[in-house]
Parts: sequence; C-alpha cells; structure tokens
Amino acid sequence: MNTILSEKLPPHHTPVRNSERSKLLKTTLESLNLSQDNPGTYPVIPGQGLGMVTSIDPATQTPNAAVQMADWQQIQTSIERIEKAQRLWVKQPFSKRLSIIQEAGQAILEQSLSLTHLSLLETGKSLAEAREDVTALSGVLERMHSQATEFNPKAQPHGIINITNAFNYPIILFTSKALPALAAGNGVLLKPNEKTALTNLASCKIISNVLAKYGFSDLLRLVVTDKQNGYQIWQHPQIKMIEAVGSIQMRDALYEATRTLDKKVLAELGGANATIVHRDANLDKCAERLIFSLFCTNGQRCTNTRRLYIHTDHYETLKPRLVEEYKNRIRVGDPLEQANNVGPVFHQSAVNLFVDTIDRAQQLGGRLLIGGQVIQDNYVGPAIIEAPELNFAPGYEETFVPITFIYPYDDLDQLIEEVNKHGRGLGAALFTESRETFLSYSPQFDTLYSMWNYGTSGPDFYGNLGEPQLPDDDSLVYYGMDTQIFVPYLK
Repeated sequence: MNTILSEKLPPHHTPVRNSERSKLLKTTLESLNLSQDNPGTYPVIPGQGLGMVTSIDPATQTPNAAVQMADWQQIQTSIERIEKAQRLWVKQPFSKRLSIIQEAGQAILEQSLSLTHLSLLETGKSLAEAREDVTALSGVLERMHSQATEFNPKAQPHGIINITNAFNYPIILFTSKALPALAAGNGVLLKPNEKTALTNLASCKIISNVLAKYGFSDLLRLVVTDKQNGYQIWQHPQIKMIEAVGSIQMRDALYEATRTLDKKVLAELGGANATIVHRDANLDKCAERLIFSLFCTNGQRCTNTRRLYIHTDHYETLKPRLVEEYKNRIRVGDPLEQANNVGPVFHQSAVNLFVDTIDRAQQLGGRLLIGGQVIQDNYVGPAIIEAPELNFAPGYEETFVPITFIYPYDDLDQLIEEVNKHGRGLGAALFTESRETFLSYSPQFDTLYSMWNYGTSGPDFYGNLGEPQLPDDDSLVYYGMDTQIFVPYLK
C-alpha cells in the first residue's frame, strides 16, 4: 500500500497492561451484575439455547465474557410475556408511565461509569465516545419531559416493538428508542448485536429492575440470538413495529422479511453521508469542524461524512488544511489511554475491508493524502482519499471504516442531484455563510436531516477529537421527519 505521510501520523500507543485491563473488566462486570457466562434472555427464561457467543475486546482481541444465545422457544416465551405485561401497562395513565420510565433512565445515568467502561471494552471506542454512549441519554430524558404536555392520551401504542440494535453505540441507540416507546405504552423486545450483547444486557437489567418495582418486569425483554431468529422476530405476528439500526445488507433483509406484512418499520440503515463546502463557506470553520464528522468513532458511526465535496474556489486551499488538522488532532491508540481519541476498528474483517477499499481506490485513480495504513492488529490510520472524479465508485460504497473521499465541484444544483442519485445517506451537511442558501437547499437532500456549518455528525459536544464544541448562531439542523419523540411509537 502506498501510504503518503505515514511517517508523520501519531504513534500507536502501547495498550494498557493486561493486569490493569483485567482488573477493570472484573470490577465493571461485578458492578453491573454480570459474570463470565451470562444468560441470553433477560429477564431470564430457562432453555437449551443455541450455544455461547463471546464478547471480544477490539483493542486487545481478548475475551470479555460470554452470553448464551437464545433459541426460538425462549424468544416465543419472551414475546408472550411482553404481550401480557403490555396489556396492563397501557392501562396506566401516561403520567405514571412517564414517571417510571424517567426513573429507569436516571438509573442508567447513575451507572454511567461502569456502563462507559463496558461500552469501551466491547466496542473499542475512545473514552469520551463511550461516555457519550451513556450520557447522551440525559438529552432524551429532557425531550421526553418537555414534550409530555403534547402527548395525546387518546392515541394508541402499537403493542410490541422490536429494537434490533447496532454494535457501535449499544446504549444510546437502545435507550433513546426503548424509553420513549415504553412511555408511550408499548412493550419492547430488544435484540442486540451479539458482539456487544454484554452492554445491552447490562442496560436492559437496569431498566427492567426499575420496571419490576412497579410490577412490570416482563414489559422489556432482551434476547441475544442469531440472524435467522432475528429474521423470524421481524415476521412474528405480535411484533407490530420494528426499529432497526444497521447496514444496507440489513436493510435488504428487513425489506424482504416485512414487505408483505402490516408492520411499521423505522430504520437507520446505511450511512454514506455527504458534506458540501460551498463557495461562500468560512474555511476556518470548515477546518476546525470537519475532522470530527470524518473520523469520530473511527469511521464507524452512521453519521460519519464519507464524501466531502469542496467548491473548486476553495479546494486547493482547504485540502492541505484538512491534512494538517488531521496530523494535529488524530491520536490512534488504546482507548483506555486518555491521550488517544481514535481506537481500533471493531473486528479483523473491518481491517481487511479498509485495506481492500484503499487499494481498489488507488487502482482506480484515487490519491491517498494521509493515513491508510494498518498500524497493529485492529488499529488503522484513518484515510483521506482524493477522488479523481465525482462519479467515483469506491466513494459511494458503504464500508463503515475510517475512509473519507474528497471531491472538487463547481455547480451545487448538479452536485445535489449526484449526491441523491447514489443515496445511502442518513444525513447531509452544507457549509455556507448564507442561512437562506442552507434553508433553500436542505429540503433537496434525500436524507433524514441536514446540518448547517457542521459536518454530518454535528458539533463535537463531548470533545472527542479536540475541544468541546457548542453550537453557535450559524448552526441549524433541518429535519426531513417529525421530531416529536413519542409520535413514532403511536398509531
């Protein structure tokens, strides 16, 4: 691989000593009432199961703990118990349900330190991002509280909602959906990514224990199982709504499973997002704010900017500034070392895809500006690749690894057509000094949202890749969907 400027990349830090890591893992598991071998259902339903699945620390490729995979009979029993509990739950006044769910959310936040460590050990995220996985829930609880007066008490919940969760943010992607769904009167069946099942199990236990205080221990249930059973869960007649986060491959499977069924589906599947730097953009803002969206969560976030389009007036000026920002801010290494802000990719197959994508891009004329090397094991240097043309195939493929393609462009209208043609973007972003320009073009993006003067991951609130950023007067989000937190979970 022809890695450019690799000698100037931040060094890979030696992983925290195994004895310290083992001690942290042991105390974390104990504080969250987990063990080395854990049930794959919660509350527990005895059964034969499908065997054990082991959670692996991506930073060291060593085992964290194991979880028993649930068989179909255990899943069927879980659904039956949720259904019975939900019939009683929906009869409770909304104010009571909301109060109980707020209490459950606070219980999650009270365990933020242990949950942060477990999220880090399972996903390989930096300490700041693992902390964000937990504490972002406080914003969800605030929204639930502030929108409670708008809740329509006559509206009916769907019944049982399946949440099929992703690996990268196992806590907030679960809690931000499950808690509003429960408050709205639904029951929830959580199917986590089996590789981060420990974090989901711990979170589910905390919430379930609060529900149990009020006689609703069966309202929320977790099942760790394989893809075949996950497919059957989507098709189960008692599952009335599916909320899924994952890849475009999951999108295709979900569509095939539900296309002839009467189910509501809310999905975040795919994330080849585009950010555009317009001719009137402030380049200081661009240089400061873009790196976070390019490489937060080591390129394994559905909001990462995969494609960066820079107007030709600014292209040759901004390109070296991005490289310089990268060299000053990206620190790859063990996420338990606070000096590091980019950890490993999730597994070896992601490393292979990273290498193959860069090799293919170079063979097709792409120019590697910085990064692109395998440092050690699952650690890679995030890559910025200059695309030779707008219609550059590698840039439109979803890889979920830390690679960003940059392109020059001339005409914004034609560019948005190009961006939409290739799709797969959850969000879009536009840097422009004109609010009117942003508001005029935002509805044209075929995405759920668009950001003004930030990348597609928004501000770096938690200081993951630099100093914490707070939105200023020229920050705005345009939503192409309803933002009422309870609405999706009501008929």
